[in-house]
Amino acid sequence: MDAISRGIFVIEGAAHGVNDHHIHENMILSGNYKAFFGRMLSLSSLVAPMICENGCKCGAVSIPKGQAFFWRSAMGRVIRVTESGSGLNCRIELLDGQAPLNAEALWQLAGGGADHFAQHAMWTGPEISCPITSDAFPTGTGAFAAIPLENATSFPAAGDIATVFAPKGTWVGQPPADFFDIGLFYGDGARLLMPMGWIMASVSGRVVAEDMDAYVAACRAIRRSGACKLQFAQVSGQ
Repeated sequence: MDAISRGIFVIEGAAHGVNDHHIHENMILSGNYKAFFGRMLSLSSLVAPMICENGCKCGAVSIPKGQAFFWRSAMGRVIRVTESGSGLNCRIELLDGQAPLNAEALWQLAGGGADHFAQHAMWTGPEISCPITSDAFPTGTGAFAAIPLENATSFPAAGDIATVFAPKGTWVGQPPADFFDIGLFYGDGARLLMPMGWIMASVSGRVVAEDMDAYVAACRAIRRSGACKLQFAQVSGQ
């Protein structure tokens, strides 16, 4: 199922507002208490029209006080990364709230339709590194003019997508161009200690939980087989 997280919620009292969550298909709607929802996905298939006691179509749903029900919260923008040789095919939720400029750069790259060179990292541990130089940046977006550190760490966790933007001349030995490195981290114990010293990266996305096992297996396959080409594509979001 695309772009969802699951949980259980218990109504404690009345609330009135606009769409925030999506109710599980097995939910029985009854009673006089109202739940608050936002970004409701397909609630119209459960009950229509959604009209609360105030007469507006806010998405407030009548359910009994104390009734537990399942909810599914919609993600924000999602991209997909694939690589044919390893079978890599996973979704990445962009962290627009924590790293908006880096997430936007990922989104624009995913809309470009190009293949990008990648290989297993040498210095940083369990990482597939995809360094993209400025000649491959999407044009006309402005997303790559200057990308600051956001949500930064030197110790990415498994499932983190960590990005580094380095303008030309930032480090000794850097290619003679701006570059944007996308790090796909697939195991714990990663550390961003490079030959020129410690660096930080922006955690800009997370692999969707349902895709993690296959993602880890594919990244390990890339480690064994060597360099490859990654494809990024936009999946959902605006």
